[in-house]
Amino acid sequence: MDAPRRIPIHSSLNRRHLLLGGERTLVMMTGLIVAVLAFSANFKPSALAVSALFWVATHALLVKLAKVDPDMSVVYQRHLKYRASYDARGCVHAQLLPEKQLKL
Repeated sequence: MDAPRRIPIHSSLNRRHLLLGGERTLVMMTGLIVAVLAFSANFKPSALAVSALFWVATHALLVKLAKVDPDMSVVYQRHLKYRASYDARGCVHAQLLPEKQLKL
């Protein structure tokens, strides 16, 4: 018999697009905040030092988060959206509250 057809899936097609190792939107927002900090203080050395320190610390955190999960901010936003729907329970077999029980 003939072998099944194989199609290569390139890793660039299913990998998240990161900017400088972090999530794109978060890195761009951090850069915007740093630029606003630097411009608003008329490029004083103290403001430049604070903005550089903020950039280094925040960017290191964003890179670390992107290594764990490249969609961390999207997952967190979804978590906030559905937080009211899912109560915290100890296990899968936990008892539902009477007002939340399913009617089959």
